Amino acid sequence: MKRFQYLIDKEYGYIPNILTKSQTTPKITLGRIKIVNDLTSYSKFGCERWIIPKCIMDGSDEIKYRFIRGFFDGDVTQSNNGFVIYSANKDSLFNLYELLESLNILSTFRGPYKRKGRKNMYEIYVRACSRERFITLIDPIKYKPASHSFR
Repeated sequence: MKRFQYLIDKEYGYIPNILTKSQTTPKITLGRIKIVNDLTSYSKFGCERWIIPKCIMDGSDEIKYRFIRGFFDGDVTQSNNGFVIYSANKDSLFNLYELLESLNILSTFRGPYKRKGRKNMYEIYVRACSRERFITLIDPIKYKPASHSFR
């Protein structure tokens, strides 16, 4: 949250508030519609419309680490000593899989998982054998080193 707050200040000259209440996840408020509109102009909303920009796909390893860190901190699930991420967006999830593989983080792309009355789901499973490499390179914010688990 502090990093996002810093980046907003650096880019827009505005320091957003971080709201914290006991027993809830901290939230950041962007009180300026111009900032919200600018930020959302870089993304297409919707579970099947998000993309990984070409500048990330073609970027340096450091750029890829940072993108993956943000993505996984928002959407990771821990499973059998590995990590899993789900999405209905097959193409972009496959691009994320390709990013992981380009960093020698072994993973498996699986799906579709058909669900009655819902969109098909796909998943990336970051294999247990790549767990330590993932943690070292990506350095996810949610990771708690002492317990090797997520918050």
